[in-house]
Amino acid sequence: MAMGLLPGQEVRLTHEAPLGDPIAVVFQGCHMSLRLKDAAEVEVEKI
Repeated sequence: MAMGLLPGQEVRLTHEAPLGDPIAVVFQGCHMSLRLKDAAEVEVEKI
């Protein structure tokens, strides 16, 4: 099973660390923690 984001996929922010880094997101049933530096590379559109 591969984890990855594809264009058009819904991503939901679920948690933020007390100091804001890292954040936790959920997409396609996968839970993932991302550093803000890495999350900045993901383009999102608010729905």
